[in-house]
Amino acid sequence: SPTIDMTDITSPSRAVEPALIIA
Repeated sequence: SPTIDMTDITSPSRAVEPALIIA
């Protein structure tokens, strides 16, 4: 998950790794 950005709603990782975003 190279681009997890809690402030960037368009961050690719938020679509790919929703579980990590929530956790």
